[in-house]
Amino acid sequence: MKKLLLTGALSLLLLAQTAVPSPLIVSGAILPSDSIQYLSSDMRAQPKDNGLYWINAGATYRSGATLQFYATGAGYGPDEPQELQPVKHATRYKPVSWSVGKVKGSWKKYTERTAAQNSSGEYRFKASFTLNTKKTASVPYTLHVKYKREVYDGKQWQADGKTASKSVSFYIKNISDTTISSSPKPAVGSYRVQGDIVYQITGASSVAAASPANNSVKSVNIPKTVTISGYKFKVKKIADKAFSNCTNLKTVAVGSSVSSIGAKAFYNCKNLEKISLKTTRLMETSVRANAFKDIKSDCLFRVPAGMTSFYKNIVQTAGAPKDIQVEKYD
Repeated sequence: MKKLLLTGALSLLLLAQTAVPSPLIVSGAILPSDSIQYLSSDMRAQPKDNGLYWINAGATYRSGATLQFYATGAGYGPDEPQELQPVKHATRYKPVSWSVGKVKGSWKKYTERTAAQNSSGEYRFKASFTLNTKKTASVPYTLHVKYKREVYDGKQWQADGKTASKSVSFYIKNISDTTISSSPKPAVGSYRVQGDIVYQITGASSVAAASPANNSVKSVNIPKTVTISGYKFKVKKIADKAFSNCTNLKTVAVGSSVSSIGAKAFYNCKNLEKISLKTTRLMETSVRANAFKDIKSDCLFRVPAGMTSFYKNIVQTAGAPKDIQVEKYD
């Protein structure tokens, strides 16, 4: 008992000898307001948590192809604690520029929220580039993304001069170079852009429609199959939040291989007026919560013959408005 009291007295003595100007209270603890390092870990964004996606390290891409990528900043997003309840000296990282070879670019502001790619809801900064070469490069190209650290001053976020970077190296080949073997099969879990849709490779021969390549898309056609890097995949799933908040989206066609539609897949597509469900594979349990919530109130669903009542119940259970129209797909 004496040892415990002595330890407590020593702690108080040490606190008394430490200058603590303008105390900042975080989670009930009094912290020096001029020191970032004392903040709780969820308020201190780390450079290692910055993201760079869609360009795979060591992969070979075709000369002349448009390569898309996106970046996310640690602590930067609507579901991050820094955004929900920022405290003084909290930090975050924001993607601000990128370069690959002689090609350079930047983002003026965030473009959209990540839908299926990032369940935490970080903001996505998206861009694309095209590289041309007559042969496969013996040295890989490297995509560099630069991030600026921002610190919350109690009222707003301010860049503090600290930066970080993230890079990925890859190869470019000429399509006519016959000495190069065919492209490797995309790895399970990786993402590829094909047409207007970003797909996630989910299995040896299956993919999920993960998000639109452009959030301002007006029409989406999710096919039965898709060919990526020379390999054919069945499109079996529409991922959670895949097309959520695509407010310009008016028409959707869902291919016959799709057997699952994720939660909030078309949430808040408020101008969505026609959905053609060509698949007969949907069940009550495979169309998740709020998949069709807040779409146009009189949206027309076109479904396979003999499934109008069954599918109407499924989509309304998944949030579709009560006044939707459901008719047989011709």
